Amino acid sequence: MQSVKRHYERVERERASMEKRMSLILKAVRRRIGQVFSFKELIQNKKDRYDIVVTFLSLLEMAKELGEALQQDERFI
Repeated sequence: MQSVKRHYERVERERASMEKRMSLILKAVRRRIGQVFSFKELIQNKKDRYDIVVTFLSLLEMAKELGEALQQDERFI
């Protein structure tokens, strides 16, 4: 097992910050001014649970800072 492990190394990818994610969300919202969109559209290309949670928290923080309302019409699964 050790001989196999020596040939591989773990690669860590950079974790997104809330500030960066908020910027990306804002760009997406600006492209669709006046339109309704879902959270699923914001997480389409997210790789793991961490990215989804950061996106969700970023969205909540933006709503709080801007005084905007968010609406959930159905359960998110």
